[in-house]
Amino acid sequence: MSATALDLITAAFRIPNVFQLGQTIPTNVQTDALGFLNRMISMWQQQTIPVVAREVFDTVANQGGPDNPYTIGDGGDLDTERPPNQASLKGAGLLQFPGQSNEVEIPRGLLTDDGWEAIQVKTLTNAMFTNVYYNPTYADDLGTINLWPIPNTAQYDLVLYLAKHLVEFADVDTTTYFFPPGAEKAIVDNLVLELADPEHVGL
Repeated sequence: MSATALDLITAAFRIPNVFQLGQTIPTNVQTDALGFLNRMISMWQQQTIPVVAREVFDTVANQGGPDNPYTIGDGGDLDTERPPNQASLKGAGLLQFPGQSNEVEIPRGLLTDDGWEAIQVKTLTNAMFTNVYYNPTYADDLGTINLWPIPNTAQYDLVLYLAKHLVEFADVDTTTYFFPPGAEKAIVDNLVLELADPEHVGL
């Protein structure tokens, strides 16, 4: 399942018939409801409800080898939450024509420690990488990502699918989040209760 914050907010308002199908929720109400949604999520962050977030990162020509890996974590080359272990990396892809209407995502393989060790020529270069290796290092609280072969062009982007606990929504309708079965309903049903008083959301 996937949804934006606005999808969840819209569904929550429709259950008590506050807004009907086809009605546009006013911007100020969307903003207020997003605040309620994020405060509710912040109370759940200690619970184990994982989501899989698709994140796209720019690449740099000739970076990603064993001597020059990408760092991943807050403030790293790949500026996102640091994956705690290899199991947190659920998938990877190479994005052709990023940002264009004809962009194509090609799945790439994830390497285990043994798989990375087995590669004999780790400094091989090519325009397109075929594999991604994540090492959950701790230097400066940053992990490291290797791409193989090392891309010798910045033409293609790196896509990572990262398992995360529920996090606060960054915006109303720009970012799409992926949820396990049942999580979306749990969010909507509880958001209905949070929004029960119309005065709280600018109505």
